[in-house]
Amino acid sequence: DAIQNFVMRMPVVGSLYSSARRLIESLAGNKDNESTGFKRVVMIEHPRKGAWTVGFLTGTATNENNEQLAIVYIPTAPTPTSGLVSIVPFKDVYDTDISIADAMSLVFSGGITSPTSIVKRKAVKEPEIAQTKTIASCISFYTFYSYSK
Repeated sequence: DAIQNFVMRMPVVGSLYSSARRLIESLAGNKDNESTGFKRVVMIEHPRKGAWTVGFLTGTATNENNEQLAIVYIPTAPTPTSGLVSIVPFKDVYDTDISIADAMSLVFSGGITSPTSIVKRKAVKEPEIAQTKTIASCISFYTFYSYSK
């Protein structure tokens, strides 16, 4: 704990370590193995129209026009920690019938382990609690990004 506290106090390293630790905990799940930190598996059209990408809904927000946005983490195969974050209009997000564990298996295997069918449907809005968590995460990321410039 003393070493971790020391690292966390370092301006750039502490922010990077904190962000990386949260991502790894989200990929691994919590101690009770009840959840991964990802809310659910979703699909968005990325990188172009007609091409679908599996991602994890990590939060929601609103833009300056009060339109609902979804914050989607898109892991890359075979190293999901090198993924990207996409902020898209919530109306463009589709829920899937894929479990988080099956989606992680899909990513880690590079698609070799994949479901035989995938059902997608328009996503349903998250509760307001998700927005509060998102704001805190964005502040943390912004702090890291500001220090890394």
